[in-house]
Formats: sequence, structure tokens, C-alpha cells
Amino acid sequence: MTTRIGTPYYVAPEILRGAAPYTIAADMWSIGVIVYFMLHGYTPWAEDSEPKVFKAIQEGDYIICEDEVGPLASDFISKLLTVDP
Repeated sequence: MTTRIGTPYYVAPEILRGAAPYTIAADMWSIGVIVYFMLHGYTPWAEDSEPKVFKAIQEGDYIICEDEVGPLASDFISKLLTVDP
């Protein structure tokens, strides 16, 4: 539960920082990415390289198009995509 593996777009910031042990917060982050993808049709990060994706994840650099998903979904996603749980 301390090894960093998985799909880059879904990994939580605390996992990238090497925070141990792995907790449910990392799963909540991944759920946030999945919900974002389901509602927008693309992941929160459109970077062209894995290092750039990881930097954006660690900074919480994403935009929710509230006009597309509505305020409740926007709030739900932002609560799941918390950089420092």
C-alpha cells in the first residue's frame, strides 16, 4: 500500500508526494477524476507529458466547466479533487 502504481491521470497528489500509507483519500481523488471524465468527456488534465500531468495534479490545476455540469456536480468534483485532504 505504499508503492506508486496506476494510471497517471487518476493518481492522487499525496501518492505523488510519497505520503504513506495509502488512504481512502487517494480513492476519493480517483473517483473525482472519474466523475469529471464522465461529465466532461475528458480528464481534468490535457497535458502532453506525464511530468506535466503530475505537476498539474500536485498543484490542483484543473478547471470545472460549471456551465456544462451544473453547480452541484461542480461542488461534488471540487470536494473530491482536494490536493491536501
